[in-house]
Amino acid sequence: VGTTFAPALIVSLKDEGTVPTIESFITTVCAGRPDKGMPGWCALGLEMEKIQRIYSYLKGRADGKIGPGRPAVKSDT
Repeated sequence: VGTTFAPALIVSLKDEGTVPTIESFITTVCAGRPDKGMPGWCALGLEMEKIQRIYSYLKGRADGKIGPGRPAVKSDT
């Protein structure tokens, strides 16, 4: 949702946002933004599959395809 020191990622991932593509999202997450206090998450061990899944969720929220709130838990039954 954003704070005084971090952007609202849902807004950033909108088509007109500051991170409009998956490539720019991955680059930002992996490299971080050290000047703004964000670490490079790839160097800290965050796997690419998880980064892509985070992007899919946030992009779905940005596009209005996923509503706010915690995603439903999948059941094995």
